[in-house]
Amino acid sequence: MNNRNILHPVLEATRQIIGADKVIELTQGSMGSEDFAEFSTRKPAAHLRIGSKLEHHQTMLHRSDFNLDEACIPTAVRALSLAMMRLMGSA
Repeated sequence: MNNRNILHPVLEATRQIIGADKVIELTQGSMGSEDFAEFSTRKPAAHLRIGSKLEHHQTMLHRSDFNLDEACIPTAVRALSLAMMRLMGSA
């Protein structure tokens, strides 16, 4: 379960890094990450999904032939770093 106090800074930082038009806030939960649900029972948390689909290679997660667009990694690092700085009060 997302914690609103964590989720809000994560969403705002992500909007700042990639643009508000590219951020979609899901209004209903999903079974997309069962481990996350366990972690979030112990500490406040927010689940952020990063688009990583390759145009020419579309395969579902958790398959041996899965591949991702690695260009998404620096973007995710920037967004999550900014969110963490804000949560820690240093940005």
